Amino acid sequence: MKSSHATFYVSLSLALVSFAQAADTIRMTAKPGTTLTGTFQSNTQILDMKASVSPQPGKKVSKEELEQYKNTFANVPKNLPNTTQSFPATLKVLATKPDGSTPVQMKMQIPMGQEGKNSTITINTFYSKNGKISMKLEPSKDPMLQKIMQGLTDSLLNNKESQLFYQKAWNVGESVTQTVSMPFDQFTGGAPVKFSGDFKVTTKTTYKGKNAAGEFVFQSTSTAKNSVLKATDAKGRMVMQMNIASLSGTSETRIRPDGLPGYSKTNQTMKMTMTLNTPEMPVQVKTDTSLKIEQVQTWKQK
Repeated sequence: MKSSHATFYVSLSLALVSFAQAADTIRMTAKPGTTLTGTFQSNTQILDMKASVSPQPGKKVSKEELEQYKNTFANVPKNLPNTTQSFPATLKVLATKPDGSTPVQMKMQIPMGQEGKNSTITINTFYSKNGKISMKLEPSKDPMLQKIMQGLTDSLLNNKESQLFYQKAWNVGESVTQTVSMPFDQFTGGAPVKFSGDFKVTTKTTYKGKNAAGEFVFQSTSTAKNSVLKATDAKGRMVMQMNIASLSGTSETRIRPDGLPGYSKTNQTMKMTMTLNTPEMPVQVKTDTSLKIEQVQTWKQK
């Protein structure tokens, strides 16, 4: 009996050791000079759009004028054509810093202004040996882009979601749930109007293990609901309000064995109501719609 007990405990101990060794830890081990080329592609669909028109509070509008506005917005199509955008990008591992961290620099080309000329966004990401990540935006030479980027504060770039993959050892099937608050004013700090509102997204991330290429594979589901975002002009007048009834999304992320990004795909569906009170019009336009967004990021080594 004692022998069988001993055998049981030895077997259990070996199983626990095996389980502990099965945990995967992701670290940035890519050598300086490693360079990837990539593409960020986004596809947006606006569906089931329905618009209604009413007089703006405090403004006078004749019955005939109100009917004209209603007829104008009545012709808005229910479903708009898909909008697809593709941005080229490069990623390069730079020389190791004196503190032992590995800097990885990403440059992405995006069209700016009516002429559609490309401007460059440069983001430096520093990977510490303990798994901590910090991101920093470089100033842009494009004045319009720099004004927009001024709204992206350090707290927004370096949120806890961006730290998740490298901060812990992962067992296959293990999940982590996080709620990340995304203050809308930080996304739009360079806009001519003031934005306010707190958009909270809850994401459950599950580690699926390694694929045939040795990449670490994660799958996530995201949800959000009942969020209100507002925009006010210099006089404090509400010019736009967005009521997000619900958001749901799924994603897959693959990280290369050396810690560099390999692939990611995100699908999101959002149901919302947008109310516009533009000073130039005496009417208020309210639009109910569904928004579908697919984003794909791919990387290849040079």
